[in-house]
Amino acid sequence: NNSQITVPLATQRTNSNYIVAAEVLAHTGNVGEIEVTDILANGFKIAFTGSATSVTVNYKIIGGFTA
Repeated sequence: NNSQITVPLATQRTNSNYIVAAEVLAHTGNVGEIEVTDILANGFKIAFTGSATSVTVNYKIIGGFTA
């Protein structure tokens, strides 16, 4: 599928050592797995592996700041 999108972070992190917790809120079809890749301090890429035509995802960013 062609589901991969780039998600810019509203608040840039000081490093890329953060976790993206993703939750599917709604979908049309088979979502498969949610994949988060290319994690950088200013954003990441997210995609799903299934054949769904529409997926709505809620995500939470945990970490990424130097103490």
